[in-house]
Amino acid sequence: MGLMKKKIALIFPYAKPEAGAPIARAVFFTKVLEEKGFETFIIAPAKKGIDEVENIKRYKGLIGLFTILLKEKPVLAIASGPPAPLILYTALFAKILGFPIIADVRDPWVKAKLAIGLLKENSFKYKLQRRIEYIAYKLSCRIFAVSEAIEKEIEELGIKKEKIRVIEHAVDIKNFRRVQSEGEKVRKEFGIGKRPVLIFVGSPWVGVETMIENIAKLLKEKNAFLLLILSKSASDSEQIFSKIHNAIKKGGLEKDSKIIFNVPHKELFKYLSAADIGLNIIPSGLNYLISNKIKEYIACGVPVSCKCDAACYSKNFIESKGIGVVSTSWEAFSERTKCLIGSNELKKLRKQALKISKEFSYERIGNKVLEEIESILENKSSCY
Repeated sequence: MGLMKKKIALIFPYAKPEAGAPIARAVFFTKVLEEKGFETFIIAPAKKGIDEVENIKRYKGLIGLFTILLKEKPVLAIASGPPAPLILYTALFAKILGFPIIADVRDPWVKAKLAIGLLKENSFKYKLQRRIEYIAYKLSCRIFAVSEAIEKEIEELGIKKEKIRVIEHAVDIKNFRRVQSEGEKVRKEFGIGKRPVLIFVGSPWVGVETMIENIAKLLKEKNAFLLLILSKSASDSEQIFSKIHNAIKKGGLEKDSKIIFNVPHKELFKYLSAADIGLNIIPSGLNYLISNKIKEYIACGVPVSCKCDAACYSKNFIESKGIGVVSTSWEAFSERTKCLIGSNELKKLRKQALKISKEFSYERIGNKVLEEIESILENKSSCY
């Protein structure tokens, strides 16, 4: 089948220069598809102060989204959620315009909102949004889930398993890797020297302030340095960042820590190259979650210390792959992280992390994506 010059639309809730987990996913799809001869373009909501760049098209409202799809005439679209309504709208427009759609599910939308207290179970809003989620996936030709745990969540909605494919988060290990010279530059810039470095990459909303409160003592005892690489958007309340700053001040960590906001994804490996241990937090109730940052940690040879519930999918993943340690209480998290610093176990975990990261290379995961897309484009009638 000739694949050259066929357009594929990638619809995401965020796009560069914004920060967040969707960005890495969009970069992955773009690179994998363009290397195989497809032409890709990203569609994302318009945001104040952000202009269209590179292959990113911004839309205002549903008419704006429809207009871009009508003009560009893609042969296929990949709509990534949450939010589920973005997948639903794209699916409806795809039906009108006559092209297939893949729903890329990074998080089960309603379950996530329920877990963090934004919805009450069995409320009208809960039932309505659950229905939106179901219809969005039902109208999609295929569904990509980033883990087996999320695959099960989608099945619980009533979606047939045959429609779902597990397409894990991938890492460009050829370019996203540990570069000692870059790590040394980061250490020099922040005056870290040879001190052990603990790094956290991600959202400020997962309990970062609680983590800081619980590791402040070990940072002092081990003369370690804390790097916080946080995402920050215009919609984020300053209250959450105030809590983080207060936790740093309370722990006396002003000279032992550094917060950096919205690091461009392509620059992240430099900071990870300076790190010894990657910290990860999975809030209670989000047991299905496995974040892309775990894959990025290990690609840079950074073992993981994770705090989560006993039933968490990430716990099984980290322990079965031998890439870090997992704790189910803050006390254990602090103690196990402390024991790792400078240990022989840390050296073994680093070697294993680099080995395991190859399982999640762009090439390996990308081949699974291409196989599904070729199958869909060859049998479009099966999607309608």
